[in-house]
Amino acid sequence: MRQHFGKADGLASPDVTLLDPALGTGTFLAHALRQVADNFGPAHAGDLPDHLRQHTLKKWYGFELLAAPYVLAHLKLGQVLESLNAPEAAPQVYLTNTFSEHEFPPALPGPFEQAISEDGQAAQQVKAEEKILVILGNPPYSGTSANPSEGVVKVLPGQTYERNGRTLRATREMEIAQKTAIGRLIEDYRVLGERNPKWLQNDYVKFIRWAEWKIAEAEQAGYQHGIVAFITDHSYLNNISFGGMRKHLLDRFNRIYVLNLHGNSRMREVPPPGVEGD
Repeated sequence: MRQHFGKADGLASPDVTLLDPALGTGTFLAHALRQVADNFGPAHAGDLPDHLRQHTLKKWYGFELLAAPYVLAHLKLGQVLESLNAPEAAPQVYLTNTFSEHEFPPALPGPFEQAISEDGQAAQQVKAEEKILVILGNPPYSGTSANPSEGVVKVLPGQTYERNGRTLRATREMEIAQKTAIGRLIEDYRVLGERNPKWLQNDYVKFIRWAEWKIAEAEQAGYQHGIVAFITDHSYLNNISFGGMRKHLLDRFNRIYVLNLHGNSRMREVPPPGVEGD
């Protein structure tokens, strides 16, 4: 598959499906909408609102875990669409945990409860069924991930469970630790047997792995191009703990573009020659 890690263009194409899985206040999605408008140009500006309603907004999505930035994203994207003469168009952004398989976001009291429940159901449908070709954004960096790779599940007598690579059948009710969906995906980054794999549990690493998996779904469905474009921590570029991750990305993507801003003050980094810094 012709996948590109870090470069995107042609967003005005009606065939593009796009997702920001860590939406925040919607900055990246808002900029992408403006880029579509730029691609149309003044000569075809009159066609832009219909294009946004009939194509772009039916295939572009955003996921956000926290309620406050989720609300701000709705406001920001609404303002952008109004400036593009499509004020009645509704962006498809949902309050959800990108990595959740089944659970919906916590219900908010009063009139919000039904809307949030509907958000969760819509988000799960996108995760399970939509083939995404462009995944972009600025996922969180956190060594102590808010998205665990393991969880405790209850297994009833007769049900099967996994342990040490074997499928077993429970003879009694029991609680066992099982890999979550993102935990299973992250295991693919340990192909070189890293001695200190805890750094693979950073949230930004999990978002890269999830995005890679989601793009691979489109490949399996017959699509020929996929793009992941994230702003992230730069630790994975040369840290010994990320050898398996680097190999996996090099095996998966045929082009990788990296812009390293060299902003790590603990390593006393400075911008490369010819680049001015503060």
